[in-house]
Amino acid sequence: MQLKRTSYGIAKALIVALNVLLSALTILAAYGGIFDTARMQIPAIIAMTFPAFLILQVVSLAINILWFKRMALVNVATLAICWPSIATYCPIRLSDNKSADADAPTFSLMTYNVLNLNEYRTPATDFGYNRTLNYILKADPDIVALQECADISAGASITKSQVDSICKRYPYRSMGENGQSLLSKYPFKKLPIDIDDNSSFNVKAYQLTIDTLEVTLLNVHLQSIGLTDSDKELYRQLTKGKTRRDELDEIKTGLLDKLSAAFIARAGQAAIVRHALDSIKGTVILCGDFNDIPGCYAQRTIMGDDMHDAFREAGKGPAITYHANRLYFRIDHILYRGPLEPLKVSRPKFPSSDHYPLIATFAIE
Repeated sequence: MQLKRTSYGIAKALIVALNVLLSALTILAAYGGIFDTARMQIPAIIAMTFPAFLILQVVSLAINILWFKRMALVNVATLAICWPSIATYCPIRLSDNKSADADAPTFSLMTYNVLNLNEYRTPATDFGYNRTLNYILKADPDIVALQECADISAGASITKSQVDSICKRYPYRSMGENGQSLLSKYPFKKLPIDIDDNSSFNVKAYQLTIDTLEVTLLNVHLQSIGLTDSDKELYRQLTKGKTRRDELDEIKTGLLDKLSAAFIARAGQAAIVRHALDSIKGTVILCGDFNDIPGCYAQRTIMGDDMHDAFREAGKGPAITYHANRLYFRIDHILYRGPLEPLKVSRPKFPSSDHYPLIATFAIE
């Protein structure tokens, strides 16, 4: 009898310890983005696992409700603490659209990393036209902020009729030498910005006139991880559970070290972008490829106290935007400030690039 009581006590203590450990890691993953990645990178790496910990937390809650009801309170408390991060990762709403005043002008904006207008998987010759340009024409947003697009005529299987259609649809255009391009139905002018472009950090600024509102648009592309093909293959094997012991050191040097270096670089880049934002007056939309997750340190730095996350306010669901190499994250973002109200932010699942686009519809208040 005494042995049974001892075994029960050990089992109960182990269950409590596992639940507490899971909750602690879930909270750390939820708020890993508050830590300055220039100084420490481990919390940011753990933050990338937040969706997995969230699923484990829900599974643990279901188990505890059935067999360990008191421990379910720990799960509920953890989910409540993590709710702001849950709402950022996976906005939950019943309706896809928010209503606006009937007389409020509206406009739509797409941000899209188009992989230099090449096909991600399927050979472009299988279609005889460029699917990405075709999709942009079909979606018909008013403003298109492109990353990794130096010229709309340079890419896979681009036809003359597609280029002509783009030029007719978007009479105001700016092609970027480092890949940041803009297509617009509204007139705009390029603005000088005190940021040096390079292959891993691109920012372009424009002044658009939308209805009667002057809007400054910043199109950004922050530091990528820079994984090689061998790194990506190693990661795929890791996520399939096929990694050998002798590959663990390679994972550290090939993946974790590169992740850390990218976090450090983005911290500095985000500070530069925030400094630029502080010098800009009025209404601003900032969008592009952040190469980092919702709630990350770079996004928090850029947002400061005055920018808002359009997807959190008008998006729905988890909505990943990068789908290559089993790296399923939402790393493209749309931020704004000023008299704008996001009515809807969608993530069409169109696979021609390694990114999916984000499309936001705004009302001018």
